[in-house]
Amino acid sequence: RAPEQDLEERFAAAEQMFFSAEQPSSIDLFTEVIDEIARADLDERRRDLLVRALAYRAEAALNLGATEDAEADLRRLIEASPSAQLDREMVTPKLLELFDEARQQMVGFVELLVSPSDATIVVDGEPITGNLFAGPVALVAGVHSISAEKPGHDAVQQEIEIVAGDVVPDRKSTRLNSSHS
Repeated sequence: RAPEQDLEERFAAAEQMFFSAEQPSSIDLFTEVIDEIARADLDERRRDLLVRALAYRAEAALNLGATEDAEADLRRLIEASPSAQLDREMVTPKLLELFDEARQQMVGFVELLVSPSDATIVVDGEPITGNLFAGPVALVAGVHSISAEKPGHDAVQQEIEIVAGDVVPDRKSTRLNSSHS
């Protein structure tokens, strides 16, 4: 069996246990999955699995009264994926409250206006995927390196400081110049 398939199967087993009367035992299974993911590079699929495993483990911990463990998992979830959202129909109001508080303390946003619009945007070495026109990009508070690249144009790079709870407008509008001038 491929290691990725094994990881998916262990996640599925943990998820099944989470929804059973043995929910507390799912914490150990989710921990195995989380630890395995942490030992390798995070591609988009592994990041999604990590976020889901951390959310389940946080919920199980909260259900056992381990609020600090739940908060730690939510912070780790936000660090892994600042734009992640919890399914508000599937989690408890208390977990949502903790998640929203942590996100407010940890995440800020930047509006990226790039020309040409099909340039590749890279934040801290990771390409931004999705529709940049859908709204501001969520980032963990701190200093980030943002670059825009497109073949035939000079790359542009800038440092930007993100403050938790704020939206940083890209007042300069990153414009790539043609390198064929």
